Amino acid sequence: MAVRGFFYNSVNKDRLYNGQDMNEDKAPFYKEGVAYGHLQVTADGESMAVKVGGKGGGGKAVPGTHTSTCTQSIIQPS
Repeated sequence: MAVRGFFYNSVNKDRLYNGQDMNEDKAPFYKEGVAYGHLQVTADGESMAVKVGGKGGGGKAVPGTHTSTCTQSIIQPS
């Protein structure tokens, strides 16, 4: 069994925080950028179509102190 802890919801506005507040405490553990092997930009070599995504599609990135997850590859046709 895993233990999971999260933030408690505000009761009568006794907790005043937002997404930035929740992300700042993680800043020492993350380096800004794209996770290795994630969100790679590739082309099929036959057209000008561009694909963004790592192995198995999608990927993760850390812009600033936020995290971003793409669940599938993004294909931009030519």
